[in-house]
Amino acid sequence: MKKKQKKKFKPFLELKNKTNNSLEISQSNLEKAALNCIRNLDYLGAEKIYTELVSKNSKNSIVYANLAGLLQKRKIFDGVEELLKKAISMNPNYADAYSNLGVFYHREKNIDQAINCYKKALLLKNNYPEANFNLGNAYCEIGEEDKALFHLEKAVEIKDDYLEAHLNLGEFFARKRNLSKAIYHVEKIMNANNRTTELLLGAGRVFVKLELFYDAIKLFENVLKFENNRKAMMDLITIRKQICDWDNYSIDLETIKKFSNDSEVDDTNSYMYFEDNPETHFKLISNYAKKTFHDIESDFKTQKRKISGRKIRIGYVSADFREHPVTKLIYRIIELHDKERFEVFAYSIFDEIEDQYTSSIKNSVDKFLNLSNKNEYDIASTIREDKLDIAIDLMGYSKNSKPKIFAYRVAPIHISYLGYPATTGAYFMDYIVADKLLIPEIDKKYYSEKVLYLNQSPLCCDDRFLNLNNYNLRKKYGFSEDGFIFACFNNNLKICPSVFKIWMEILQEVKNSYLWLYGSNEASKDNLLKEAINMNISVDRIKFAEYLETKKHIERHSQVDLFIDTFNFSAGATAIFAILSGTPIVTLYGNSYYSRMSSSLLASLDLKELITENQNEYKSKCIELAMNKSKFSTLKEKLLNNLKSGNYLNSKYFVRELETKLMSILK
Repeated sequence: MKKKQKKKFKPFLELKNKTNNSLEISQSNLEKAALNCIRNLDYLGAEKIYTELVSKNSKNSIVYANLAGLLQKRKIFDGVEELLKKAISMNPNYADAYSNLGVFYHREKNIDQAINCYKKALLLKNNYPEANFNLGNAYCEIGEEDKALFHLEKAVEIKDDYLEAHLNLGEFFARKRNLSKAIYHVEKIMNANNRTTELLLGAGRVFVKLELFYDAIKLFENVLKFENNRKAMMDLITIRKQICDWDNYSIDLETIKKFSNDSEVDDTNSYMYFEDNPETHFKLISNYAKKTFHDIESDFKTQKRKISGRKIRIGYVSADFREHPVTKLIYRIIELHDKERFEVFAYSIFDEIEDQYTSSIKNSVDKFLNLSNKNEYDIASTIREDKLDIAIDLMGYSKNSKPKIFAYRVAPIHISYLGYPATTGAYFMDYIVADKLLIPEIDKKYYSEKVLYLNQSPLCCDDRFLNLNNYNLRKKYGFSEDGFIFACFNNNLKICPSVFKIWMEILQEVKNSYLWLYGSNEASKDNLLKEAINMNISVDRIKFAEYLETKKHIERHSQVDLFIDTFNFSAGATAIFAILSGTPIVTLYGNSYYSRMSSSLLASLDLKELITENQNEYKSKCIELAMNKSKFSTLKEKLLNNLKSGNYLNSKYFVRELETKLMSILK
């Protein structure tokens, strides 16, 4: 496997021919000239001089360490380890070289070696803020939070204006929900004269983690007053969508579309919440893939291995093998794989607290590896050792994903499944799992992958969660017993002005009805209630649900009469949980994978009558079912009978079909 880089440094392999004049220049004068270049921010000039000194076998350890630092600054890493080790061999008490070597190992995700280097640096120089900062970050990555906090606080104790350390402490305390301490460190950044735009954006993201959204908005708007910063604009747009602040919705949409059409695109997800246009999304995602993976080469031989007489090796790769919507859907599938025919592997690429879902997956696979402390290249190398036939990516570009693992290639066949409801636009992803409703033949042009078609919806589930005991618990959740309850427990990010307007119009038509939403945050609740008031809907008719564990969440779903879906980005796991409680769903069939998920599920349940083609039909269908008790009862009975029959949402049936399809692409 090769990591291609445009620029390489090979000081010990290539010696330049020097002119007589350059030979006459003393090494000490060259060293002074290099330092002068650094003072004047001429880093390329300094690098050139240091390269010449190294080629002359300089006896000064600082030369080697400084050249290593300059190369790292330019993101050139070939030769860095060699240079720093040379510096240390010449000066075993060189604390800076140990610290920088730790940074090198840290970047390579060799955390143990990084920690050892940072510790050595601190033994040699106790009051060393940078080494404390780096060691604190390393401990954070491996979950040793007490040690992390000690060293990060030590860094700012030694150097009060160490703004990067203040930012990391702000993030640390935000995760711990310690508002006062998080704000203390953020204010250190905001009040500093030497703050950078990147640090300010980091401070804004701490505000977001603390759900101080309006403080974050103010900060990002202030940044944008002084510079046209793309990251600040994207953060601002995302926050406004997150809190359902729609005052600038049309402007934000145009900005997102503009960003999606250029080669600098760095956000793969925001667009899906704004617009349902597969052509634009495909262009966006293709641009991102070209930008991100263009310099990665793989020497993996993609020829399929002979499978006769042995088990087929399948590997699942995820950062979410814990309580997470994707894991709640997939873990039963992993459990039910035919172990006589398949050898199943699971690779965790993000270290979180383990829970019952983690344990379930560990107990269900032949091999479980936690690779969270490795970089993408080393993760790919490790996975390759298991000689998989098929590698299944459960992440795509979702949070904590590491798609470069697949760019380096880990198996003859790569499949994108479940975690990312769209194309990856990437040359290294071979298949995406779908049905004919999600990706009709005519829409294949919007997908870089080949389509692995199932005869049913690819939205799998654990059918043991099926709960059709429809006890009346409405008083428990604050509702009257006789009202009609509409609900949408999707993340508030998925709500757009057009769908909310229709929901309010439905409430106006259906008397004694309520809308039950998931409350993603307090700001979104306030904004949604303001929108309702503007449309003459009493706030008493809108309720907000909080997070509940899965079984109680499904119980809550069972109190709902009708689940009404969002438009641009439809329900996925949430739709499954609604159906498992026996709750019908009305959805609008969109134009993209991510806007068709509920439609796919309903078609698999033989409930196509709940799939609408336009917004008017969607609205009419919701009103009709709420006001026509006979029609609603007939529909509800059909759903319950289908679920009770065992022929729908059957985990075992699903796994058998999936395995058959996997076998077919290996032949």
